Amino acid sequence: MLLLVVETEEIPNPTGEKKRKITRVLENCIEYPKLGEGVNAARKFSDAAMIRGEEVFKKYAAVAKKHGVQKLTACATSASRDSSNSKEFYNRMREQYGINVQIIGGEIEARLSFLGGLLDYQDPMKHALMDIGGGSTEF
Repeated sequence: MLLLVVETEEIPNPTGEKKRKITRVLENCIEYPKLGEGVNAARKFSDAAMIRGEEVFKKYAAVAKKHGVQKLTACATSASRDSSNSKEFYNRMREQYGINVQIIGGEIEARLSFLGGLLDYQDPMKHALMDIGGGSTEF
């Protein structure tokens, strides 16, 4: 699980579309709770994985609070789509820690991974990216 807390500023845009850029990174955290461990076989999050996951949610909620973050949203990917108890788990995390988790589809996951992997000056029409994820590899 990743957590990025940043300061942003609005970029002037002639089309009127609101865009923002990151001006300062306040926190950049990564934890590996292995929430999806065993999901392929059991089709659900295990009790042990949910305990590890909740510890990370608790930690990240505290980090966000320290910086005065008013809204915290997370994206969940493949294992959460495959898990029969992911919605129940994420509802509990929202109620206990104020973190809204959106389970995103595979196409959105691929697009966000691609765009997030590009450097600012790279043209997305002229570059390829390889994602060596937890359960698959995509180009």
